[in-house]
Amino acid sequence: MINSIFLANGYIDLMVNEALLRLAHIAPSFMPRKGTKPFHLLILPLLNPVVDKPLAFGVLADDIRSPRQALTEPGRGYWNITNVGTKRGVYIIDRKHFTGDPGDDRAARFDSRLRHTDRSLKQCQNETKRLSKATQQYDEARSDQLYLDL
Repeated sequence: MINSIFLANGYIDLMVNEALLRLAHIAPSFMPRKGTKPFHLLILPLLNPVVDKPLAFGVLADDIRSPRQALTEPGRGYWNITNVGTKRGVYIIDRKHFTGDPGDDRAARFDSRLRHTDRSLKQCQNETKRLSKATQQYDEARSDQLYLDL
């Protein structure tokens, strides 16, 4: 379905090629393979600046979550994709990725990496705080004879 939408006619193919020119400054290791869902998610905002779930679902024939995660992971160089507005499911890829300036692209990736590692750090700290309570609850559950006597 993806290929039929993007390659349905020469005009759409031309639009995708023009969009790719705006990404020529991106390191090849950060680019998803052409024809994949992450690739189409990356091209989509160049054709339509705001990507919401219905639009993405129509193009990807799937939920946006997995392709978005594939682009924002460390192996893809932290593409800066954010939810915007009060409603969840409206995504914008940082325009700095598309200016053609490698410095702008690096700045967008820095912002995304910082947000990603901050979220990871907070999650780890929260889990560590909960460790003693979870250990206590586990020990209590193991020693509770009430359940064994039923």
